Amino acid sequence: MVVLLAAIIQISCSEEEKHGPIENDSVVPGLVTNVEVTNISGGAVFRYDLPDGDDDLLYIEAKYSTKTGKEYKVRSSIYTDSLAIDGFGDTDTYDVNLFTIDRSENRSEPLTVQVTPLTPPITKIFDSFTITETFGGAKLQWENETREQIVITVTATDSISGVDGPLKEIETIYSASSIGDISIRGYDPQEYRFAIQIRDRWDNVSPTKIVTIVPLFEQALDKDLFEEIILPGDTQQVEPWNTNGPSRIPLLWDDEHGGGSSGDYRIVGINGDMPDNYYYTFDLGVEVKLSRMKFWQFTQENQKWLYFDAQYKKFEIWGASMLDTSGNWDNWVKLRDCEIIKPSGLPLGEGNFTDEDRQAALLGHDFDFPFDTPSVRYIRIKVNATFSGLNWCAAGEISLWGDY
Repeated sequence: MVVLLAAIIQISCSEEEKHGPIENDSVVPGLVTNVEVTNISGGAVFRYDLPDGDDDLLYIEAKYSTKTGKEYKVRSSIYTDSLAIDGFGDTDTYDVNLFTIDRSENRSEPLTVQVTPLTPPITKIFDSFTITETFGGAKLQWENETREQIVITVTATDSISGVDGPLKEIETIYSASSIGDISIRGYDPQEYRFAIQIRDRWDNVSPTKIVTIVPLFEQALDKDLFEEIILPGDTQQVEPWNTNGPSRIPLLWDDEHGGGSSGDYRIVGINGDMPDNYYYTFDLGVEVKLSRMKFWQFTQENQKWLYFDAQYKKFEIWGASMLDTSGNWDNWVKLRDCEIIKPSGLPLGEGNFTDEDRQAALLGHDFDFPFDTPSVRYIRIKVNATFSGLNWCAAGEISLWGDY
């Protein structure tokens, strides 16, 4: 019992020590000296000498405010001679107060240093931003070389109020990708105003970029007209574990993107010889000038295979207006190369993707066709590579748009 009581007293004393400084004196530490400032994009880096004779020095602190009205503190240990700050949304000059703090929580007087940040990331992103017409809407493209976390608010006029009507919020985009490329669809070929504004994680807000565009005409192709074709040389699209089963090509356009039960890959093919000899064919049912294709990965087992395993990574779309039943490629025209890009750039791995990556996959990957694409009726998909380098492939769904 005595031993237990001693243990409790010891623990209580330890808890008290946690809430107070290890040392307890009233000597204020000296200031850092020989401060050098290197201005960087949206911030600055300080290099300095630590004060002599302060054996209980604990850390250096920078305290500053931005135009948003928010105050920030950044700390650096005594084991380094530098400290970096960021979060500025412009290139004005700012005061930054540097403090030294010791283990007794004594704080020095402020040493005020001025910084003039270089062009901040949000400005670079805004300057790179373009809004152009595309099939059925607007294409948004930008560069974000430092992969800043940004929020893009997209607004547009509607077809009822007309181009001079009010801008209404239509989409919010969260991104940290180095390259942004997103299309907003569902618009008729008439004049609209589209606008964007960017906010960064420091709550800096860009100006508003507004453009007037006329989306290009397109309409969704009728999937009820699609029909599988099996030509000589085509790779069988059947389950590798059930090669005598039915062709799974029609599952490519059944408006089911996959997911759920084990083995639910939607369309899946047996082993092939990539990149040269893995392809299959289908009929659109009518000749059409294609504008774009949307491709979905398979989402089996709670989406953990996205950007991994047998998912298509690189593939080609070929077309023909007349069908050569010999399987020969002479009358086929390559319409475009396609590559599935993981927005985050994270390395290969099961489940190794961000929420932004997941959202991109679930929304489907858009591939626009060039404006001079010839009219075609028959499509061949040639797979060149999977994400994990497998010699069999699996996919979820496709949709196609164009002008009949």
